Amino acid sequence: CAILEALGIIGSHDAVRPLLDMLGAKGQYVRFAVARTLLTIMSTDDIASLDDPDRGTLKDILDAYLVEAEDEVQYRILSTLERIGASSSAQSIIDLAGRVDHDNEPDKWEAVKSALAAVGDIRTMVNLLDGDEKSVILGAEMLGRMGGEREGLELASRVFSQQGYVKRSMTEALARIGGAGLRDTMLRLTGDQDGHVVASALRSLGEIGDPDDIRKIRKFLQHPYPDVQDLALDAIARIGTAKAEE
Repeated sequence: CAILEALGIIGSHDAVRPLLDMLGAKGQYVRFAVARTLLTIMSTDDIASLDDPDRGTLKDILDAYLVEAEDEVQYRILSTLERIGASSSAQSIIDLAGRVDHDNEPDKWEAVKSALAAVGDIRTMVNLLDGDEKSVILGAEMLGRMGGEREGLELASRVFSQQGYVKRSMTEALARIGGAGLRDTMLRLTGDQDGHVVASALRSLGEIGDPDDIRKIRKFLQHPYPDVQDLALDAIARIGTAKAEE
């Protein structure tokens, strides 16, 4: 492995083909070391341009190596999986997400989400909504980025049974997805006790609200939180009808 480290430092592309041939080595430790050296020598563009068999073999090794890799290498693997990952990569990325503190490691959390978005396994993201709290938050944030009408309905069917940060994440995801089909859900969420939930719902109603909703939104102009008042006023203005001018 000292030789592999030296090859990584030298960075010669002449070593790429021999290293790719070594990916089939029996020992997992050797395969991981070879993959790490390839990540050092090759750019993500280089890796993405590999032939299908070589790219697929490397992807499988990176999937298996991701969780136990060193911090810096994890970032490199995630950026590589953005280019060559497949649906089979999603679970490895999710396993890593379970070990990331999204409050104290925001950069890594964003790298995880970026890789998942690139992999694009929406069905797996929906399944996360029935997992533990961190899984639900991750699933909601990803569906807010990737989802459409169907995924919005999946969130809407679960959001009222949640509370705290999970409910906030789901409501924010619903607001991002938008669409007239979520209007009733957002109106109902304006009755929540959590100001963050109310704020997200009002922001969404500014996009998808109906003139008949203005009467219900108007009461938030007297809300104790100034940001909620501002969002209510903005929603009324954006709905933009004669009723808004009354």
